[in-house]
Amino acid sequence: MTIKEELFAPADALCQVAACQAFTTGLMWSADRPGAAGASAHAAIVMEASDEDRFPTSKWEAGEVASVVSRAVRIMPSEGRSLLRRWTEAHRKAAAQGFPAEQQRRGMLVERAFSTQDVFVSDRFVRWREHVLRTYVPAEVDSDQAANFAASQRILDLGGVQLWTMEHSPMTLRRTQKLIQQSDPEFYHLSLNLRGTMGLTSSDHEAEYEPYDLVLHDTSRPHLIRAITSHDEETILGTGLFIPRKLLPLPENAIDSLRVRRLSGREGIGALLAQFLTQVNRDSGSYRPDDGPRLGTVAVDLLSALFAHALEADRSLPPETHRQTLVLRIRAFVQGRLHDPQLTPPAIAAAHHISTSYLHRLFQEHGLTVSGWIRRQRLEHARRDLADPALHGTPIHLIASRWGYPQAADFSRAFRNAYGIPPKDYRRHGSASAGYSGNSLAADHTREQRHS
Repeated sequence: MTIKEELFAPADALCQVAACQAFTTGLMWSADRPGAAGASAHAAIVMEASDEDRFPTSKWEAGEVASVVSRAVRIMPSEGRSLLRRWTEAHRKAAAQGFPAEQQRRGMLVERAFSTQDVFVSDRFVRWREHVLRTYVPAEVDSDQAANFAASQRILDLGGVQLWTMEHSPMTLRRTQKLIQQSDPEFYHLSLNLRGTMGLTSSDHEAEYEPYDLVLHDTSRPHLIRAITSHDEETILGTGLFIPRKLLPLPENAIDSLRVRRLSGREGIGALLAQFLTQVNRDSGSYRPDDGPRLGTVAVDLLSALFAHALEADRSLPPETHRQTLVLRIRAFVQGRLHDPQLTPPAIAAAHHISTSYLHRLFQEHGLTVSGWIRRQRLEHARRDLADPALHGTPIHLIASRWGYPQAADFSRAFRNAYGIPPKDYRRHGSASAGYSGNSLAADHTREQRHS
C-alpha cells in the first residue's frame, strides 16, 4: 500500500478529512515546482470545490477547502483532483451525519477554528484576509505586518449566540456599506479586549479601548476597527459575542445609545460577563452540545443585565426605556431566586423599592402577571431538568425543590396543570417527552393566566 493509500484508508468520513488535510500539506511541502494546470484549471477547481450541491457543508467550510485544494492542484494537478473527489465524498458523508459530527460524537460544544499556523508564512496574511471576507460578517483586512502575520480564531456555537476568541498580529478591519449589502446577519457584536489596544470608528463615534473594556457595535453599520499591540506584546487577544438583535429584550433605540460606548469588564455585572466569556472559552471541553443553548441564554441574560444597569444610570433616557430596564432587572432578580419559595410579589417589590401595585402594572404592560411568570419560569426549568439524561438519577422531589417547590404534591399538581402530564410520566417518556412541550406550552400560558 502506498503512502497516499494509507492516508485515505480510514473508513470514517471525518478521519478521511483529516487525512486529506495531511496529504495536502504533504503535497505543498514535497513539491517546489508549479503544476501544469493553468489559470482556467485553477478557476474550475475552485468552483468545483465551492459548489454546495457537491459539497454540502457551509459556505465558510467550502471556501476553506477550495483555497487549500486549489493550491494542491497548482502543485500536482492530477493528485489534487483526486484529492478533491475524495474530500468532497468525505464531507458529504460527514454532513449526512450532522456536521460537525466529531465534536458531537465526543460530547463537546460544536466549534469552528481557523489558524494561519497551517499555512506557509508567505501566504498567511492572504489566507487570513480571504477567511475574514468569507465569514458571515465579512470585512476588509489590512496590516503593516503582512509579511510576518499570524492569526487564529475559534467560534463556539451557543445556540443562536456565537462566542468567538481571536488572537492576531496588529491589523485593521473595515466593514463597508458594500460588504454590509453583501452579507448582513443583523447581529450585535460585543467585544471584550483582553490584550492590546482597540480603536473603533463609526460615522458618529470614535473611541479607544484598553484591556477589559467591553464595547458593542452593530454589524449593520459601517465601522473601522484598529487593533494594535502595547508594550512588548506581539499579538492582540480578544473574545466576544455575536448576538441576533431579536434576542435582546430592550428597545433598539436604547441599545443604540450604548453602541461604541466603553463599558467596564473589571467590576460589577461587566466583570461577571467577562468572567463568563473567558471561562466558557477555557473550559469548553467540559460542556456537552446540549449545553450550548443554555450557555447562550446565560450570555444574553448577563449582557441584558449589563445594558439595563448602564441604561438605568443614564437619567436622560425617556421614561419608557427606564421602565423596560426596571422590568429587565426584576426578571434577572427573579431568575436568580427561583429556588426560594418565599419569592413573592411583595418581596420582589420591596427589593426594588417600588410598590406591589406598581410591580403588577409593569408586568401587566407585557400581558403577564407576576405570579404567573414566576410559575412558568420555575416549571420550565424543572421540565428541562426532567428531560435531561444527565439528571435521570436525581429524584423528582429534589428537582422540584431546586426550583421553588418544597412540597412534591404542589409541584406535581402545577406541572400537570401546565403540561397535561405528571412529572413522573414526562420523565419516563425520555426523548419522546418533547412532544408534550409543543401544544402544551400554548395551553400553559392560558392556564397560568387562569390560575394567577
